[in-house]
Amino acid sequence: MAEALALLRSGSDFDIAVLDVKLSGADRDSLGVAALLASKGIPFVFLTGMRVDDVHAKQFPQAPVIEKPYDAVALLNAVRRALEVD
Repeated sequence: MAEALALLRSGSDFDIAVLDVKLSGADRDSLGVAALLASKGIPFVFLTGMRVDDVHAKQFPQAPVIEKPYDAVALLNAVRRALEVD
């Protein structure tokens, strides 16, 4: 999380990000990274292992949410959706 935030703040260039909603450790999630990505207009996809995480992900309605276990086709389709330009 700290490394991702530092890279984003340093001006590193990303086309897209794939974020796991919950991270290891109590009360850790990727929502701070998602907020910074959204503020920079960088698309992202959420992965989640728990349906309740969808509540957190709904803060970012533009981001596709893929539930684990997922397959490569589902992930690629979500990436394509996230990269679509209006």
